[in-house]
Formats: sequence, structure tokens, C-alpha cells
Amino acid sequence: MLDPFRARPAVRNISAAALAFFTSATAWADPSPSRLRNAIDSIVSRPDFAAAFWGIEVRSLSTGRTLYARNAEKAFRPASNMKLVTTAAALDAYGPDARLRTTVETAGRLDGLGRVLGDVYLVGRGDPNLSARFTPGRPTAAFEEMADALVAAGIRRVEGRVIGHEGAFTGERRGSDWGWEDLAWWYGAEVSALSFADNVVEVSLKPGERVGDPAVLEAEPRHGCLTVSSSVTTAAAAPPAPEAPGGENETVSLLREPGSNDVRLAGHVPLGGKWEGRLAVGDPALCAARVFADVLEAKGIRVMGGVSTSSAPLPSDARVLATHDSPSIAEIVGVVNKKSQNLHAEMLLRLVGLKVKGEGSAAKSHE
Repeated sequence: MLDPFRARPAVRNISAAALAFFTSATAWADPSPSRLRNAIDSIVSRPDFAAAFWGIEVRSLSTGRTLYARNAEKAFRPASNMKLVTTAAALDAYGPDARLRTTVETAGRLDGLGRVLGDVYLVGRGDPNLSARFTPGRPTAAFEEMADALVAAGIRRVEGRVIGHEGAFTGERRGSDWGWEDLAWWYGAEVSALSFADNVVEVSLKPGERVGDPAVLEAEPRHGCLTVSSSVTTAAAAPPAPEAPGGENETVSLLREPGSNDVRLAGHVPLGGKWEGRLAVGDPALCAARVFADVLEAKGIRVMGGVSTSSAPLPSDARVLATHDSPSIAEIVGVVNKKSQNLHAEMLLRLVGLKVKGEGSAAKSHE
């Protein structure tokens, strides 16, 4: 069974103490190496960190002189500490106040009947927070904002398709060293310039009324981003057991072919138990386009041509119908570093490449 809550290789939150220290250290007018050494050593020698292995190097920004070093020459697996480098690069490239703009565009004519005679593009430019993160309880708030602008412009019908455009990012959607077993879960979500709700569907299973009843399956968002089927049944209540990361005495297995959005769940959940999983969405731009099309329909705008995706250049005569601006880069960085959000870090990495090298790929971002 693949367990979405299994223990993950991670760096302890011990870096938080060090970062807090270094933040306060910047207030020193001229920290001497001995003062710096004593202060850092007092942190890393705490009994709580007896099993930790530290690698630290502190250099003066003005002179480049090494002020402190501990195992600085050793090779470490940096893990999520690398998010600090990625977010620093994003702040340097864009500045803390910059925002990322998602647009709705078309090259089709708007006729007197309120029809767009052509396709409508939902153009992603790397906003990682098209979700409920900054609008609690309203995951589609950004899409509703843009749909309202279309309604205000008199649009009542799209004769073509809603196309999720993700051409701002190129190259592989996944890291070259990601484990295949991670790709089904939220921490292995594909990267796209048009990403909705962290490219995740949250799935839960609860027991039925009686033993043998089908378990109750729920999935959010419900827009066809994943097709989840379940043969999970209700089992008798299990005796008390130590708290388990995946749920309460549940036995649920997941079958999903690589690259597929068809998920099958089997097994059982006991009376009084539950199972929850945050499943990654394949083809995130298509998911976003489907959600936006549903929002348009709910606002009274018919979409006649279905949904699709594209990375090709936009039509040269495309014009903007609606816009949505992301939170500031500083706020985006806060989510990445405080929540250790993998997808957002990968998106920022590609945004750095787009800004500095003119190509939104991981490869260009590493140059």
C-alpha cells in the first residue's frame, strides 16, 4: 500500500533556531568570530540536537571572510533547505512586491449577441496560489473574479473551447530524481504554469452505517480532475491501536498507472475510522481549464467547445478580457518557506529561469 502520510525524508526544524539566530545576528554592528562561534555553538550543542549533523558556513557580506565554519567541507543532502536558495533567487529576480498575472484572452470576435466567436485562453504565468490559500473557503475565487469580468463585458457564450495555456513553463514537469512512488501524492505534484489548488485533489473515505456497507467517498475539487473509483467497504471497529500516520486502523490500497488520472481504491475502513489522501493531478492545466469552464457555466456563460490545453504561442491578435494578480512574491515566498511547499518552490525555480534567462525551465534556472 502506498501511504500518503508515510514518514518523509526531511530536515528537522532545527534550522529554524539557527535562522532565528542569524536574523538577530544581522543587528550586530561588527560580530567578532569568537562571539559568533560561541553563540552558534550554544545552539548546536543543545541535547535536543545530539543526533543531528550540522554543516554551517558564515561569511561576511562585506569582505567575504569566513566568520564561522562547522563541517563546511562535508557533502550534505540539502533537502528542503534548498528552498531558501530558490526563494532568495526569486526575490532577487522579481523583487518582493512583484505579482504574477493570470489572464483570460481571446482572438475571437465578440458579436452583438454576447458570443465569443472562437476559443478563450486561460493563460497561466506561474501563480502558485490559484486556490483557497488566500481566500479561505473559496478555492475558485480567482476564476470567479475573471468570470465576473467576462459577464460585465457582456459575454454570454463561448463558441469555441476554454484552453488552459501553460506555455510560460517548458521542459520536464517533474524532477529527475523524484521517486516514482511519490508521483501519486501531493508532494510529487506535476509542475505547470497554470496550476489550480496545488494540483491536488483531496480524497476521503468514511465508513458506512454497517459492516459491509460501501465506504463513503468524497473528493474536492469535484471538476473531473481525477476519476476516483472505490470498492472500499466498512469493517468492524478495530481495537485501539497506536496512532498511525495514514488514519485510524484503516487498510486502503491505491492503484494508479503512471501518468493516469484514473485512481482505484480498495480495502476497508472500520466503523469510527477514516482514510484521507491528497492525490496529485496529472495534466494540471487541463484540470484548471475544466474548473474555469465550470465557473463560467455557473455564471451563465455557456462553453460550447469543451476544454483543452496548449503550450504553443498565443495568437498574435489575442486580447485580454480579464486578469487576476497573485499575492506578492514576498507572500508567495512565505508560503514556500513556512509550509515547505514543494510545488510552489518548483514553480518559483522556473519563474527565475523565465525572468533571468527568458525560458521557464528548470534547466535554465540552474544556469
